[in-house]
Amino acid sequence: MFQRILALIQKEFSQAWRDRTTMGIMLTIPLMQLIIFGYAINTNVTHIPTVVADQSLDQASRSYLDAMVNSGYFNIIATAPDQAGVIQNIDESQARVGIVIPPDFEKNILRGDAQVLILVDGSDFFTSQSANAYATVIGQEHAIQIVYDEIAKAGASASGATLPANLKIEISGNSR
Repeated sequence: MFQRILALIQKEFSQAWRDRTTMGIMLTIPLMQLIIFGYAINTNVTHIPTVVADQSLDQASRSYLDAMVNSGYFNIIATAPDQAGVIQNIDESQARVGIVIPPDFEKNILRGDAQVLILVDGSDFFTSQSANAYATVIGQEHAIQIVYDEIAKAGASASGATLPANLKIEISGNSR
C-alpha cells in the first residue's frame, strides 16, 4: 500500500516539474496569499465593548475610567449598578469586558489598597486574553501615574524619585 502511495507522489511531482504553468501557479498563489494576508490581517484588538459599574463615583474612579477609554482598547457602552448587572450585560453579549469599581475607591487609593474587578467574556479566547492584558497594563500605568502625582505634590522631583516599596497594584480578573 505504501509503495502505491509513494509511486503516486513521484508521478505527481514529475508531472508538476514538466508543466511550467502548474509549477508557476503552485508557487505564486501561496506567495501572493502570504503577502496579501500579511498586510490585511491585523491582530490588534481595539475598541472592546465595555460595561462599567462605578460604585464610587468620585474623581479617582473617573480618572481610572478615562485612562481605560483613552487607551483606545476599551469603549464604555453601558453602565450597571453593581457586579450582577455587569455579569448580566456580558452574559447577554452586549459587552465583552466589565469593570467594577468598588465604593470608596479614592480612599482606598490614598491608603494604597485600591482594587478594581475586571470581568472578561471568555467566549472569544484571543479577545479575552488581549482585554485582560490591556486592562492589567493600563491599571499599572495608572497606579504609577498616581504615585508620581503624589510625589510631585509632596515637592519631590518625580523624574528622580523611586517608587515606594509598598506600592500594591492588584487587578482581579475573572475569565468566564
